[in-house]
Amino acid sequence: MSRRAPWILAALLIGGCGKAPDPPTGPPLDALALVFPAPTQEVFDLITVDKLKKHVEALSADDMEGRAGCSKGELKAAEYVWGEMVRIGLMPSGAYDISGQMGYWQTFGAGENRYSRSCLGLFPGADPTVRDQLIIICAHHDGIGKQGATRGAAVGGAQGSDTIWNGADDNASGVAAVLAMAEAFAVGRVRTRRSVLFLTLGNQEEGNDKSGVAFYTAHSITPREKHVLIVNLDMIGRNPDRPLEVEGVRSAVGDDLANAVKKAMDANKVSFKPHDYAGEMLFRGDGSSFLKNKIPTLHVWSYWHPDYHRVSDTADKLSYDRMAAVTKALTALVCDVANSATALSWNPAMPPVDAASDDRPRLGVALEDITGDALKALNLPSGQGAVRVAAIIPSSVGAVAGLKQGDVIVSFDGKPFAALEALRVLIGAVEMEREYALDVRRGGKVERVAAVWHKSR
Repeated sequence: MSRRAPWILAALLIGGCGKAPDPPTGPPLDALALVFPAPTQEVFDLITVDKLKKHVEALSADDMEGRAGCSKGELKAAEYVWGEMVRIGLMPSGAYDISGQMGYWQTFGAGENRYSRSCLGLFPGADPTVRDQLIIICAHHDGIGKQGATRGAAVGGAQGSDTIWNGADDNASGVAAVLAMAEAFAVGRVRTRRSVLFLTLGNQEEGNDKSGVAFYTAHSITPREKHVLIVNLDMIGRNPDRPLEVEGVRSAVGDDLANAVKKAMDANKVSFKPHDYAGEMLFRGDGSSFLKNKIPTLHVWSYWHPDYHRVSDTADKLSYDRMAAVTKALTALVCDVANSATALSWNPAMPPVDAASDDRPRLGVALEDITGDALKALNLPSGQGAVRVAAIIPSSVGAVAGLKQGDVIVSFDGKPFAALEALRVLIGAVEMEREYALDVRRGGKVERVAAVWHKSR
């Protein structure tokens, strides 16, 4: 990450004009007594179902054309985010931009004369001793796109006249929460010791080094060691009946981060499943770039669903009540971390991102545990678990094996397993070029498919 001096957090340059604003007027600093109270109920009341739904519907509308990276639709989505940041009163971050401007944008090249943009809005901290430290709330605003112009791993194809991957959950839901939090901070006049950056990222779905997060970590607005915490939101709108996934609660040393997450979730009655390090997404999403720079990072998401990366991921399927509760919980969490006496620090016990993710064998399907009455209905032996296939990545090992959405996997290589985590262990130990049998329940019958992992060529 950039090691430039954190000049922008002091100067707060406006747009591309290069002129610092006049010093703020108001009570002298000692009159404020550097008091940083917890957010009031009025702050949380600014986060509403209607606002979240408005943002999701706008970003996932057909006229956004699926927001494929570097497309006109993605630029339109970035302009929507920019307009909201200006409306609610966030400060321009002054981030480096290849266009030479220094404002709310980070425009970057993505190869082949293609360009994308990230949006950055700053909420400056009020404690002069630590306001150069930064907490980032981020979500990617791009999507898969439209028929004939997709980016990333589109699943399935057009369905009749529906030719647009609207991306309501992935990831209009995350961007909506970022904007709702930003409005609560700015309009609610929250006071924080440290600064908070609200960041939406371009060109994520392609998953390469030409993404918004890769560009930001190379051109950050303050040095790496001044970044206290990253909270990445990616798909937070579905599965209201299962716990929210919060990965990376031990990416900071000690118990402070894990305790702060629990406190915020419990206070807002959000059921959640904490992962000390990575579950399924922390090492795959935008958070991995921050982890590589040794910055404590959380990945928050509501788990896989059958509409993942399909044209059927639409705004009407999101649980906005749950999204509002999650957004309020994250607002409380960020305020807690921003006002803590001691900054979070990187946990050296965090597994290396590359070793933990890139080299691990994968089935290439989204899986979810079957529990409760649904598991009992399978009449499996006591202690045996099962998982359901929620989505399939095209050309993956699972796709080639013939797995189908809705399949229920009950054994792997002739071995039962207790739960999804145990199945992951079995998959992680496979030998290359060997055939493995998976027993699946499909349409009331038990069928067997064969999966083979091949060495990378």
